[in-house]
Amino acid sequence: MTPAPGRELLRNAAQLVALCGLALAQPLFDLLGKNPEFFAVRDASAGEVLAFAFGLVVVPPALLLAVEVVAGLAGPRVRRAVHLVLVAALVGVLALEALRRLSAPWPLLVGLAAAAGVAAAELQRRSHAVRSILTVLAVAPVAFLALFALQSRASDLILSQEGAARAAVAVPRRPAPVVLVVLDEFPTQSLLNARHRIDGARFPHFADLARHAYWFRNATTVHDGTTFAVPAILTGRYPRPKLLPLLHDYPQNLFTLLEGSYEIRASEHETHLCPPSACGSGGSFRTNLRSTVADASLVYLHLLLPSGLSRNLPSVSESWQGFLRGDEDEPMRFAHFLDSLAPSAAPTLYAIHVLLPHSPWQYLPSGRHYGVAYPLAPWGSDEVWSRDKGIVLQSFQRHLLQAAYVDGLLGRLLARLRATSLYDRALVIVTADHGISFRAGRKRRPVWPQNLQDIAFVPLFVKLPHERRGQIDDRHVQTIDILPTIAERLGLRVPWHLDGRSVFTVPRKSGLVRVIKTDGGGVSAPLGALEARRYRDLARQIGLFGSGTPASALYGVGRYRSLLGRRVTPAALRGGGTVTREHGLAALQVAGTVTGGASAVAVATAGRIRAVVPVLPYGGRREFWAFLPAPATHPLLLAVSGPSRRPVLRRLRG
Repeated sequence: MTPAPGRELLRNAAQLVALCGLALAQPLFDLLGKNPEFFAVRDASAGEVLAFAFGLVVVPPALLLAVEVVAGLAGPRVRRAVHLVLVAALVGVLALEALRRLSAPWPLLVGLAAAAGVAAAELQRRSHAVRSILTVLAVAPVAFLALFALQSRASDLILSQEGAARAAVAVPRRPAPVVLVVLDEFPTQSLLNARHRIDGARFPHFADLARHAYWFRNATTVHDGTTFAVPAILTGRYPRPKLLPLLHDYPQNLFTLLEGSYEIRASEHETHLCPPSACGSGGSFRTNLRSTVADASLVYLHLLLPSGLSRNLPSVSESWQGFLRGDEDEPMRFAHFLDSLAPSAAPTLYAIHVLLPHSPWQYLPSGRHYGVAYPLAPWGSDEVWSRDKGIVLQSFQRHLLQAAYVDGLLGRLLARLRATSLYDRALVIVTADHGISFRAGRKRRPVWPQNLQDIAFVPLFVKLPHERRGQIDDRHVQTIDILPTIAERLGLRVPWHLDGRSVFTVPRKSGLVRVIKTDGGGVSAPLGALEARRYRDLARQIGLFGSGTPASALYGVGRYRSLLGRRVTPAALRGGGTVTREHGLAALQVAGTVTGGASAVAVATAGRIRAVVPVLPYGGRREFWAFLPAPATHPLLLAVSGPSRRPVLRRLRG
């Protein structure tokens, strides 16, 4: 018996609510509830989080029901047919979420999910019991919403109240300006040359700063994640699990210490520790909600689609926000920060955390922005690198190129400080939150015993007011020592317990290096042993990329990198194998599979070699990943073999 139209529509609405809740809301509630940093980095208010959660439960089924209502204008049979199609689609989505982890081609997985959806729709049409079960399940999304709002880690954002005590103190007369720059994902090792000093040819502006500052060569971070490592810098305390990078969880920090005595010009990215009274509020409710919905939609696609379909989506593992923008806003943020560096009648704190040279690596040393889409993600959701050594090696190369771009940004900062007479008067501190590791098949950023030396050591430069001459200091200091150093140099007493101390009072004896993980555990090793591992790795880095050469030399990788810039005449070259270009490539990248005895591949354009990379085995093939300084539509590919001093070049065909 067919129910009355009104009753049938209510039943259909309940079924859509149930299926949308299971297919759309529950996966996102589960993931975002475990990762409230997604909301915290946007400084989302309780109202914004609740609005997003409520909309996730209500809006999708409401839109689908509207489609049914419009279809009903053509008659009840059309409306019922549309409802069956919607049921099939939502069940298909549910099935795809369950099947996507299987190691099968994505067309097969999509076909199985579609078949499951059609079968479920047919069951719904034929079985009264199935229709009743789907209708009753309409209460499930309400339960998901309640658990998200009251029981998940995100509930802290909804239930907490802003009311923490501030920590402002009086400062002495004529205090120095303070300039604090926190870079991101930047291991000290990237800056070093063969003498374990700043490579002045490759990073001239870091070398310039080191000539006037104390460079703490053995400085280490205390955490492997930005949302814990940056608050540790700003509070002088070891991070604790489950705290969010918000003022409510870190009421005692550098900004609240100086608020009232200092003018504060700060630009935060992944944290929100500066009080609105000092730094202003974030974006509007509408802007923040739009950003949340856009990024959550991309997160959902990663949850839904098999790897064959999701691999070309923008990554959601490199940051907590702005997935569709990448890091294109960072240079603009830095430019605005430079504009804020102007003398003020009041003592001023200038602070910025900039998400560079953090991935995605999309800047050449010149500042040119580019985009390279890999055919496969270079690391998985567990942040473990691909076992393809070629793609990991190119990622390392692109990191160093972007680090050279950051050196240029530092040069602009130093020039601005000098132009405004702040350089001599200010306490200038440049550091980073944590490092990164480049080892095929190993973790790239989560700290692990095998990568501790890559994650732990971070740059730390402290230029004191009126300092004229810098020096290298090899005592073991930590990023939690930065705030105590600022307080000591300003003559302040910090009114809360500090885990760190001024870098100038840290004992000179060796210590234990420990980096905390998100779960509260950690990895540790004696400083001496870790230094030895670090410098062994540095020797490997120099073997690949050299040292004492400008950033333009980074396009030559491996033992044949001296070929960079050599003239070649195609007519004078004999054949030496074939090449198959297999990868969807951008104009700055040439990659493929090589047959023959090539040890490396050189790429020439306009009669000169522009890039050289080793040929590496992977999956039973021999492949190369070359990166170019400028676009090339028809590059000449050369097989390189023989001794490095007298290499043999042969033309690759294919």
